[in-house]
Amino acid sequence: MTLTVLTLLLTAPITLTLLYRMRKARSNPALTTYEAALHRSLMMRRYLGWIAAGLAVCGVAVASLSLTIGGVREKPLPITLADLRSGKKIEGRVTMDSTLEYGRIGFFEDRLLFSGRTLWVAPVLDPASDNAITLFVEINRREAGPPERRRIEGVLRHAAARGELRTLYRNAGYRVHEPTYVLFADMASARSPYLRAAIDLLVAAIVFLIFFGVQHRRTILLKQRHDSEQATDEPEKRGHYSG
Repeated sequence: MTLTVLTLLLTAPITLTLLYRMRKARSNPALTTYEAALHRSLMMRRYLGWIAAGLAVCGVAVASLSLTIGGVREKPLPITLADLRSGKKIEGRVTMDSTLEYGRIGFFEDRLLFSGRTLWVAPVLDPASDNAITLFVEINRREAGPPERRRIEGVLRHAAARGELRTLYRNAGYRVHEPTYVLFADMASARSPYLRAAIDLLVAAIVFLIFFGVQHRRTILLKQRHDSEQATDEPEKRGHYSG
């Protein structure tokens, strides 16, 4: 949904400009039918090229942004739930001992234009904070079961829990601490939303690039047809004059 809104925001100014210029060209009495058609074709080609380039730049930017997630720490940092309540932002590779509430498993779907995934999580309750949920831990899909205390390791992200996930647990009667951390299984999973958004943007750029190629071909054919008609008309005009 976010990517769709971003794409619309990126394309809206160009689309409005294109429509305005096409309408202006259509109502310009100084332009012949061919000139108006060629003008519209060139503007459409330019519009598609701009959109393709803009989406490609955004895709590369989002992919580059994903590389900043998780930091560069090689060894996991030992932490506790108290560290997450301290107000200090913690991100990157961490390890901690926690009790995973497998009886309260939840999930949320992360869908984009061309891709998506379902992230399953188990909450970690904080006894020192009235059993509020401070952390969600990514898990493989499984059946509900009893709580299990164990050492967990992964990539921690600050305020990464989606709003619908927090609402789900609040509606079930749980207090959810803000900001809510998410411990992803690995670096690829932590970066996945950004990488998939980048891929979607690049795929959209390729689609618009194909449309650009089609429009470019149509523009060439329009010019060739006009030149051919002009070449055919010239002998007829000369023959009429000499007669």
